[in-house]
Amino acid sequence: MMKNQSAQRIIGMISGTSVDGVDAALIEVRDDGASTRVQVLAHNTYPYPPHLQEQLLAAAYPDSSSVDLICHLNAAVGVCFAEAAIAIAAAANAAMESVDLIGSHGQTIHHIPVATTTPLRSVSTLQIGEPCVITERTGVTTVADFRPRDMAAGGLGAPLAPYGHHQLFADSRRPKLVQNIGGIANVSALTSTDVMQTLAFDTGPGNMLIDEAARHASGGQQRFDDGGQLAAQGQTHAGLLSELLQHPFITQPPPKATGREAFGKDLWQRIHDRAADFNLSPADIARTCTAFTVESIALNYERFIFPHQAIDEIIVCGGGAENPLLMQLFRQRVQPISVVTPEHYGYPNAALEAIIFAMLAHATIRNRPSNIPRTTGAAHPVVLGKIVPGRNF
Repeated sequence: MMKNQSAQRIIGMISGTSVDGVDAALIEVRDDGASTRVQVLAHNTYPYPPHLQEQLLAAAYPDSSSVDLICHLNAAVGVCFAEAAIAIAAAANAAMESVDLIGSHGQTIHHIPVATTTPLRSVSTLQIGEPCVITERTGVTTVADFRPRDMAAGGLGAPLAPYGHHQLFADSRRPKLVQNIGGIANVSALTSTDVMQTLAFDTGPGNMLIDEAARHASGGQQRFDDGGQLAAQGQTHAGLLSELLQHPFITQPPPKATGREAFGKDLWQRIHDRAADFNLSPADIARTCTAFTVESIALNYERFIFPHQAIDEIIVCGGGAENPLLMQLFRQRVQPISVVTPEHYGYPNAALEAIIFAMLAHATIRNRPSNIPRTTGAAHPVVLGKIVPGRNF
């Protein structure tokens, strides 16, 4: 096993459902057994080449995917992650030999949290980005593929970030929520000093539908609504928003997890068709999708959190925190609760998910369970991930 150190340098990496590129962070973790302290040494995002992003989006849907495409992408994404690890170490002026561990979430291709009979599909998940490639190119022990162990124990395989959210932000004096708005939105309710009491779940769409609206409006030239500028020119259509809020996932009680299969291409096509019926402009569509994200989050709070716990603060992270219009609408919707971003606590928002997967790798290598059965529905806590030994193992 790896040498036991009070301080370790760990690279965490993830590519989310928006399929933008690899978020990487190099952190130093000091762990005395009673507490864990994290210092961020460097962070950056390394975009996928456009052709690779297009292939990844195609691979996420059965009608445009293939076995050979996924096989190719597993290796190609592994190379991207390895290159990101090498680049982030260089950005911190750290020799690769000084890095103790890498934690890689990889790129989710498909997630089936609930078994189906038509067609017959087992509970399963697929994250690509071959960790053997990462270890071979960096020489560093790599922990990857975190979700399947939780699913093997009866869980949904998501969300996994609450473990890191609790370590970074939990405070017994101030009950708070951490609301991630990535492609999908998820919340962690930090209301107990016991991490295993954390309630967390996906709330529904994050930026995914807003991104689709921006792509469509720009003829594919824009991958997201930069600064919410497109949506700011439109109006929310109450009728379309009301229809979207009837999506069964919004009112489904936790534990629950979702992804592109529920809030991706098929739902976007429905929105596009209904927008034509309502004669909506591209800006109106983007504004309505933005309102859908905000309202679906708030409705989840009102159903599943607020009746049981007073909340003092909400920390918003992910790409949605960089959208001024979305943040304005969110603050208005949850007032008078204070809304901040991770920078308030000294952590760069752009690095937060990568930091969390570094921390999950740190837990794995120390044989610590890091799933939370209350949030995923697993039968019991388990140690997550698969370890590919490097030269330092």
